[in-house]
Amino acid sequence: MQCFISGISGKMGKTLLSSHLPDIEICGGMDRQNIYDSSLSPTNVLPAFDVIIDFSHKTALPKVLEIAQTVRKPLVIATTGFDDEDIEKIKRAATNIPILQISNTSYGIFVVKEILKTISPLLLEWDCVICEKHHKNKKDCPSGTALSLKENIRQKDNNRISINSIRGGTICGEHEIIFLGDDEEIKITHIAYSRKIFAVGAIMAAKKLIKMPHGYYTEL
Repeated sequence: MQCFISGISGKMGKTLLSSHLPDIEICGGMDRQNIYDSSLSPTNVLPAFDVIIDFSHKTALPKVLEIAQTVRKPLVIATTGFDDEDIEKIKRAATNIPILQISNTSYGIFVVKEILKTISPLLLEWDCVICEKHHKNKKDCPSGTALSLKENIRQKDNNRISINSIRGGTICGEHEIIFLGDDEEIKITHIAYSRKIFAVGAIMAAKKLIKMPHGYYTEL
């Protein structure tokens, strides 16, 4: 599978380049300044690819959508911080190509979401707090992952679900969901120890997406 990386000069772009995952070739990518081919040399010509994986910034969305629709290739959007107008642009583009918008590509977060779907209906009367920690340079707050976790929690009153955010140091990513009842609590914690888990998950998602019909997806 030939992958084109939006945000190739960023932390996740560099992680994807160094991951050396099987059956995957990073054929090129782009950042805010340039498009690159597989030798990471600037070019004016898009390389041939099967799928775009976007780990850039919300400001790059128009360009990413333009390229994906022009070449009619699937797009995995793992960038966060979008507003409602951005989401509408993504959904419109998804009428032409398959697009997966996912805030966290790790398999562990997928499992946590499945757990929340199962247990939260049993805890409708409990309070719930989502605590998320990320490195000091993360822009969006709360994280897209925290917001997506909240969407998987059922309670009688969603105003009883709060999100606490911490930014500092080099924390890769930590999310803790705490259900608080009378005299007891339940905690579910996911900790990312490296960015490689997001690279692996993004590639897994891309392999599934290239087999899907056009449409807007938030999970596969």
